[in-house]
Amino acid sequence: MGRAIRAILLGGLALLASSVSGSAEAGHRHYPVYYANGVCGPCVVERTVMVPQTVMEHRTVHVTQYRCEPRHEVVAYTRMVPEVHSYKKPVTVMTQVARQRTVPYTVMKPVCREVEYEVVVNVPHVEVREGVRMCTKYVPTTEHRVIHEDHGHYEERVVETSVCEPVCGYGCGPRWLHRRCGWRHDPYCDPYCGPGVCVDGCAVAPCQVVHRVWVPEVVERTIDVVVHRPVCVEEKFQYQVMVCRPERRIHKKLVTEYVPVTAERVETYFECVPEVREMVYHQTVCKPVVEHRTVTRMVTVPYVVEKVVCVPVCRMVPRRVVCSAPVCGPVYGPACGPTWGPNWWCYP
Repeated sequence: MGRAIRAILLGGLALLASSVSGSAEAGHRHYPVYYANGVCGPCVVERTVMVPQTVMEHRTVHVTQYRCEPRHEVVAYTRMVPEVHSYKKPVTVMTQVARQRTVPYTVMKPVCREVEYEVVVNVPHVEVREGVRMCTKYVPTTEHRVIHEDHGHYEERVVETSVCEPVCGYGCGPRWLHRRCGWRHDPYCDPYCGPGVCVDGCAVAPCQVVHRVWVPEVVERTIDVVVHRPVCVEEKFQYQVMVCRPERRIHKKLVTEYVPVTAERVETYFECVPEVREMVYHQTVCKPVVEHRTVTRMVTVPYVVEKVVCVPVCRMVPRRVVCSAPVCGPVYGPACGPTWGPNWWCYP
């Protein structure tokens, strides 16, 4: 609280000092109000204050950019060149040598002997047995049957028909060659017998023909017939059956046994014998050789470009403000004099 009051008093003292100096910006002086008791009261003053203000300005700036450019450069590199060197070195080699030796070995020799053994054998036997079976026999039986018989007879019947008869002699040929009119061509009657008319010496004449006809007469009668009917009869019969009976018999067989027998044989084997030989080896050694070559590389090169950009700028702008400030009373001298002189001092 004390610091705030001190700040206000100091501000008022500065304003009084500025008013006494008589600056051209104020245009007139400010005097405090004097009271009868010699104490000065508050006064209204006008002062200039710097106020910050942000303004957008266009400025030209330098910007660094990069671009790729090819660069040719001589580079030294190492290449390995192979070289073949030959040298001799003694080497111990194992050589196989063929040798012979006598080796005993055991052989299993087969020995055969005859052995008797007892076996049980099924011996087949034929047995005659009796059985009963069903047989079919045909027994004659007399039965009555009704039959139908035809006791008919032949009758002669007269039928009238028309035939070609010769008018004058045998102009139409023999009688056995006469035909019925309209039936077929007659080789002796030319051209043919027409219906109801005969030509070339032939004429239509009525004729009666006698036919022999069978007249049926069915008669029914009963007769006795012997019929053989099947009858099933049981009868006894004998049949043979094959039966196996176990019998004990003694057989002989050859049994092979293996007996160990010692024998000798000559075998060839190989033995490794060390032998020192001088071997020639070829060794390839790679020798480094420095060579130069031109290499093209892409290098990033910086360059400066001017650009116009908008930049916010903060400026302090003066502003005239009106405020009230307290005025301090006199310590010594006149009771309420002017605002200048050594008699005035601001107390907190």
